[in-house]
Amino acid sequence: MFEIIKRDGLARIGKFWTRSGALETPALLPVINPKICTVTPRELYDEFGFAALITNSYII
Repeated sequence: MFEIIKRDGLARIGKFWTRSGALETPALLPVINPKICTVTPRELYDEFGFAALITNSYII
């Protein structure tokens, strides 16, 4: 589900829900390589506040 919270022209701020919880948009999503753990996902959440991350399909 996606909820639009505010609009300005074509831009919008919203919130969407996943099985893991809600994520506000726009969001900056770091791309990680699960085979090379330079910074752990827990560190990304705790120290930098990233609520979500993605990986490149070519890595997997």
